[in-house]
Amino acid sequence: MTEIKMGSKTFENTQKIKYLGMIINSKNDNSDNVEQGIKNTIKSVYSIGNIGVMNTPLKTNIKTRLYKTFCRSLLTYGCEAIKLNQIHLKKIKTTDGNLVKCLDSARDQEKQN
Repeated sequence: MTEIKMGSKTFENTQKIKYLGMIINSKNDNSDNVEQGIKNTIKSVYSIGNIGVMNTPLKTNIKTRLYKTFCRSLLTYGCEAIKLNQIHLKKIKTTDGNLVKCLDSARDQEKQN
């Protein structure tokens, strides 16, 4: 680890830090931000599932509104301020599509029962 001395203060080098909700790493790429956003979004989908979104026959527009309000914002937080490559963009789009399908499939299963 490299240390930086400024006056009487000593600062240690770190691999990554979190600042204003964004992860800054020593590689200067945004993969940590994308991965953290995906994890937080999946957690939030299951959290709104606890209030009945996953297993009740709610209308699709209500489920969509809940997803867009509480989950998608976590997935896309900070994306306008960072540079995303095609791999990161594909991960975000794929996660978004899979979670929307998950909410729709829960509704379809209720109709079959």
